[in-house]
Amino acid sequence: MINAGADIHERGYDERSLLQLACYSGKKDAVKMLFDKGADINEKDKYGNTPLKIASDKGFKDIVNLIRTKEAQNSKNKKVSSGQPEEKDGIDEIIIRNKLRPLGNKKRLTHTTEEDDYDARLLLFNNKETAEKYYNLFIDYAKEHRPPFLIEILLLFIPKSIYTEKYAVVIPNEEADLRPGYKEWLKNSILSCNDTLRFHQTTDHKYKELHKYVTALFRWNILIPNDFKNSEEGKSLLFDDPYN
Repeated sequence: MINAGADIHERGYDERSLLQLACYSGKKDAVKMLFDKGADINEKDKYGNTPLKIASDKGFKDIVNLIRTKEAQNSKNKKVSSGQPEEKDGIDEIIIRNKLRPLGNKKRLTHTTEEDDYDARLLLFNNKETAEKYYNLFIDYAKEHRPPFLIEILLLFIPKSIYTEKYAVVIPNEEADLRPGYKEWLKNSILSCNDTLRFHQTTDHKYKELHKYVTALFRWNILIPNDFKNSEEGKSLLFDDPYN
């Protein structure tokens, strides 16, 4: 149909494009072809769903990785075309190339030494939309104010939570992580987010047991300080650690 000259931007039911339909159906080869034809990676359907969100919600990991690779490529091309300096080995490319996993390395979320520490802080919300807004606020703050250490942040669905709020933004627990400067940075980031949107409930959890309660991962980012990738800690946590 595409090779026959169909319009790749044509919309169908619920204003879904061909790219979104391919993501919904798990057709990786069709997604690749549509990218080659110039399909818009950020297009949204009637409900605001992007191709990445559709593939993620359906659990098509190969397509999610393909989209993230395309996003990194687009970002790289944008910097080159706009005259901005190209950043070698962006964090998204490192995640894909080294197959880093969410909750794959305790030191990316916290730097505590006690195994039984409640080292993960869960900010809980009633619905995914509100949780995602808070997640984005946190990311925006980190872009403007680089954290002093590497931080992993996740947006999860935890139906087994004892609280009525089942959607969680997961960050390190600043009370358990005693590295200099970290507690103050995290406190300021939360205060900044709270100026716009407040979380409904908060609780602490053991990092090593968190995976037992999670049934869906919606978003995941690794936030890094300046020049972290060239540091010894960066090399071990992003490249050489076998538990990544």
